[in-house]
Amino acid sequence: MDYSSPQWQAVMQRCDRRLSREFGMEGVRIDVADGMGANWTSPRTAQASYSTLAGSLEMLEAIYDGMDIRDAMPMLIPESREDHPEYVRLAPVSYGIPTTGLFAHGLPGDWNDAPSMNQRIREFFENERGSLPDGMRIIRTLGNHDSVGEFGRPAFRFGAGLARAFWGVCLSVPGIPMFYQEDEIGSFDALRQMIWARRSIPEFSWGEPDYLGVHFDPAVFGVLRSTSTGHALGLANLSSHTVGGMVSLPAGLALADGVRQDIHTLLEDVHE
Repeated sequence: MDYSSPQWQAVMQRCDRRLSREFGMEGVRIDVADGMGANWTSPRTAQASYSTLAGSLEMLEAIYDGMDIRDAMPMLIPESREDHPEYVRLAPVSYGIPTTGLFAHGLPGDWNDAPSMNQRIREFFENERGSLPDGMRIIRTLGNHDSVGEFGRPAFRFGAGLARAFWGVCLSVPGIPMFYQEDEIGSFDALRQMIWARRSIPEFSWGEPDYLGVHFDPAVFGVLRSTSTGHALGLANLSSHTVGGMVSLPAGLALADGVRQDIHTLLEDVHE
């Protein structure tokens, strides 16, 4: 499985060309996009590492060139553990394995310790902020096919209430929220309300995030999303009890009269 092999690249390219021509396939997820490791017996080159990132880039390009679709660009979603910025030229959407890892095994084990979970989540997204090239979009999901097999679905792992709160985090931060089929079971109406709320507020799609300027209860995740035309505040209660109070926003942020409150109306029954 040497991704730098011209013969293997040609096989994948022919497959994608046929699937796109005959069945209208417009995009693919590339499993193990970073390659299968260094090949010390490569017939192509004495540089074993060429089979890793360099070969992966060549494979992505071969797949991209093989897609035969009209009026659109092929959509490639490489499964990469590192969210490689080198892939952005051909694949601006990353599979988001680091985010999945955060919710799969990167949080404190006590689901009742909301402040510790909140601190870890904030640190994760703050460390990521500014580290990705312009235009790169990360898929945000609580689990994938691998984590489901090992840990179970999000509602099974966290319970319905906390899983919804974590989905609220994914819907508030930059990226592309994604739900695996059947993740919606037991929370369909709540998730639908949350998704429509996000769609109605453009700052949640394009706004720059601020994770440190929002101060509220330590059990509540908060992020401020800002564009040149407006601001939006996302809050996700990670605790099992109702939280109220005043939110402190960054100094100099002027809120106009009649600040929109429809997000509260849409989400007031989410945790029922």
